[in-house]
Amino acid sequence: MWYAGNDGIRGHAGIGYAISTDGITWQKPSLRLISYGGSTDNNMVMTVGLPGSWDDLSVSMPCVLKEGETYKMWFTGNRADTWMIGYAASSDGIHWDEFAGNPIMVPGAYSWESTDIYGPTVVNDGSAYRMWYTGVAGYVDKIGYAYSNDGIVWTKHPDAVIPPSSSGWDAGETFLPFVLKTSTGFEMWYCGISGIDVWDNRMGYAISADGVNWAKKGIVLDHGSPGQDDDGALASPCVLREADGSLKIWYAGYHNYRIRILFASGAEVAQPGFTESYDGYASVDDATYRAVWTSWTPPVGYGQTSSTIVDGALRCEITNSWNTATAIGFDATHEVASDFSLEFDVADFNRGPGGPTLVEMAGIDFRSDGQNCYRLMIQYSQELDSFRDLLWKIPDRHSWPQHPSILASTPWISSSWPQSHHYKIECVGFSTMVWRDHSSVPIMTATDFSLLSGYIGTYFESGNGNDGPINAWTVLDNIHLERLPIQSWVKGGRAVNPGSAYPDWDSLGVAVCCVIHDDDGLYKMWYNAHDGAFANIGYAYSMDGLNWEKPNLGIVEYMGSTDNNIVITHGPSGSWKNLGAMGPYVIKDNGLYRMWYVGDGDHTLAIGYATSTDGIHWSDYPSNPVLSPGSFWWESTDVYGPCVVRDGSTLKMWYTGVEGYIDKIGYATSSDGVTWVKNAEPVLSLGPGWDAGEVFIPRVLKHGGAFEMYYSGISAIDVPDNKIGHAVSLDGLTWTKKGISISNGGPGDLDEREANSGCVILEADGSFRMWYTGKDAAGTNRVLWASLQMPTITALIDIKPGSYPNSINIGDIGAIPVAILGNPGLDVRQIDPSSVNLQGLHVKIVGKSGKYLAHYEDINGDGFTDLVVQIDDTDGVFVEGQMTAVLKAVLKNGQLVEGSDSVRVVPPNNPPS
Repeated sequence: MWYAGNDGIRGHAGIGYAISTDGITWQKPSLRLISYGGSTDNNMVMTVGLPGSWDDLSVSMPCVLKEGETYKMWFTGNRADTWMIGYAASSDGIHWDEFAGNPIMVPGAYSWESTDIYGPTVVNDGSAYRMWYTGVAGYVDKIGYAYSNDGIVWTKHPDAVIPPSSSGWDAGETFLPFVLKTSTGFEMWYCGISGIDVWDNRMGYAISADGVNWAKKGIVLDHGSPGQDDDGALASPCVLREADGSLKIWYAGYHNYRIRILFASGAEVAQPGFTESYDGYASVDDATYRAVWTSWTPPVGYGQTSSTIVDGALRCEITNSWNTATAIGFDATHEVASDFSLEFDVADFNRGPGGPTLVEMAGIDFRSDGQNCYRLMIQYSQELDSFRDLLWKIPDRHSWPQHPSILASTPWISSSWPQSHHYKIECVGFSTMVWRDHSSVPIMTATDFSLLSGYIGTYFESGNGNDGPINAWTVLDNIHLERLPIQSWVKGGRAVNPGSAYPDWDSLGVAVCCVIHDDDGLYKMWYNAHDGAFANIGYAYSMDGLNWEKPNLGIVEYMGSTDNNIVITHGPSGSWKNLGAMGPYVIKDNGLYRMWYVGDGDHTLAIGYATSTDGIHWSDYPSNPVLSPGSFWWESTDVYGPCVVRDGSTLKMWYTGVEGYIDKIGYATSSDGVTWVKNAEPVLSLGPGWDAGEVFIPRVLKHGGAFEMYYSGISAIDVPDNKIGHAVSLDGLTWTKKGISISNGGPGDLDEREANSGCVILEADGSFRMWYTGKDAAGTNRVLWASLQMPTITALIDIKPGSYPNSINIGDIGAIPVAILGNPGLDVRQIDPSSVNLQGLHVKIVGKSGKYLAHYEDINGDGFTDLVVQIDDTDGVFVEGQMTAVLKAVLKNGQLVEGSDSVRVVPPNNPPS
């Protein structure tokens, strides 16, 4: 252990070292390294710097990693009451060499950390060093994030990643994080206080898939009762996960103005998530945790059942025919808890032999004995011959609205609900884990949510209304029903055809396109074609995305003429692209068009880079290619099919790697688009099923904090049955497949043989468009298009909440407050504030950080959270008179939200009445 000590006299803080065999009883060895008070008989390993140095007042808050035979420490130094972060290394953990360029991080890069930075915690996840630290502006502490390739030069994230909450135990400040890497992302223990300078420190827990977007899960360790060593406050967690999954935590406890290091242990039931598949449909939506089954006993007299443990989860099947079935859950006897969900397709309930007739299938009844809990009942209209795969899942979700009364009546699904949709029940309000101190006395229990039963799960009800066992009841006080449309793409036909005839450079077929909807309103496409000898990249544009023009650009000579639309051509003999340039992917980045494309150099594929100011005239990077095969076994032959997304300060690439004849999808990151760091393993695995042979040419878009991939697959090597699939991810590394989006067509269709290489964009109206390559029966490739329209949600809005009539003075310049009112079918937290507009006017942006003037509150007192935005009205689109103003917004899943309210517009200098 490395820890900070303070003598309370000189204002001196140093870093000490201690050892233990059990983590509870510690010894401080006499190291005789550093003189203190005239003696070296102490356990100090680091002390303050010389007067005038960056750490001349104190050194404290160490974080140590051991990598190979080297110990690495990041710590806090203080000079003139300004805290900064430094670095040191050691071969034994005792003798430390400070980095000569300390400090490695200083405050001031962003406004929220302008005063101090301190308390680093560092993780090396194999691709980068990641640091979470506390930033201070004035008297407000927040938790920030940075990353580094070497642990010394750091790039900070511009915003705090764990800011204080709007209310509650951590509404004042958040500080002193500790982070561990998990199989699905990261988990953090951090400290918070309820108000600025309120001495009521508590410790909370949060999870994240990418280290930037965090879901807070509540308090896991509270300060002690009077007389205990942490009755004043607690801080500075350090957590260790043992091989058996148990957790140990060491933390600072405050009592009577003295600080001691205390210990607690914890056990968690939630385990890394997995995906169940039923009839080809992935049943879990971005789940990162699942609950563990320990046992299951069906009620007596309800037919023959069987259950098995599969990867720690219970699989139950009912083999006899009967009239009702069960919702399968998990054993929560160990005070589990986190958010969980149940997901299912309406179609999954039509499994009986009586045909597809659908009547009332499911309901949630309020329990009649006055206890505040619900039961879930699945009811069939016909005999059931088999039932399986309904699992309670614990997803990486948070901030769902808490409305215990919204499901007090049944049914919530009936024959009037569309059968082409997927439904989800989300429940919140359960603590994530329960910490116990060394004596095994519970420190924090689950009393917050009144766990009435130790079980969440099985409930049976027979045809005559007899209830099942009491342990089948489940507490579902806080519940949200979200209707999720299954993707149903509608094919629209041809977009770009091959050239009319030879010698047109693209007369043999066009393929593998990339489309952007540019700032000037034009759709712009880059695609490739092969003339039988060489491949080139061309350009087309469209006003509507459907009808495309191939302009004569006069840039590249082909067959003695520049009367063509080629923008990038193959290279000279012996070059990295001497046989062709193809597979373009373009982004527009701060006004610059950036393209990554594939070069064929004597039948070896590699990825190059080019830039342009207009999307037409391109300059190749002089040291192309920027990504070559051979780094890892699975991409030893070729790399091709790049797709690049900017995520903050990082460029993320997904690409196809080839080993022999097997194609798989890989991942790499870069800060400049030229130097890339590859992930060691492919990130999207093969089948089984329609994509069991190969997966290739990924196309990724990011929205709502998640990544969506459309990729091509075939069922077996060299079987030309290409289809386009869909997958989702929270971090771009761990993907959940969601099935086929575009299949190859039927006889006579333009994609009869193949459908692949789908490029997707999200439009402003919430719809999705895809341009993809279709191959007909004759083997000719064309660019085809398809669309996906998400259903529109109608919302109630209130312009100038609290006022009636809603009067606007067109002479005023400022912002118009508008509330989007939440309800059981609309979680306003899922609205992207940047998408909100009122009559075309958008949410006002303030400050250098570009923050939107938007916040959450229950503005009408109905118990549902509302989103209040300030619409920037400086453009003056309102005209005098009475009108209806229409608001539009887009949810993070792409659905369009619309609402309207009346407005009375008065002339300038005429104050509203």
